[in-house]
Amino acid sequence: MKNLLPIWPPLSQEHSESADILERWREYCETLYTSTNNDTYDLGPSPAEPVPTVEEVKKALESRKSGKAAGADGIPIELLKLGEDSVVKTMHRIIVCVWGTGKWPDD
Repeated sequence: MKNLLPIWPPLSQEHSESADILERWREYCETLYTSTNNDTYDLGPSPAEPVPTVEEVKKALESRKSGKAAGADGIPIELLKLGEDSVVKTMHRIIVCVWGTGKWPDD
């Protein structure tokens, strides 16, 4: 386990200057994101995780609230909901592809 530094040093080492305080926060935050070991993590789905079903995709699409801003793709949820089963099946095909390869399609 990493040696984590407390956010604030002991009372005998209190910082009173703004620059000192900012420097201490910088040091603390760096320790949060610095790893001293060489562990690697596989973030992909494990073989035990089944591919989402068409029904799960449909349920997820239906559960999205209408009237929200479009996502990064610019497609409003209302348009996806209007596509009904054809959109659900297409989205499911994309999900299966991404699930199996671990790569998002370019298009």
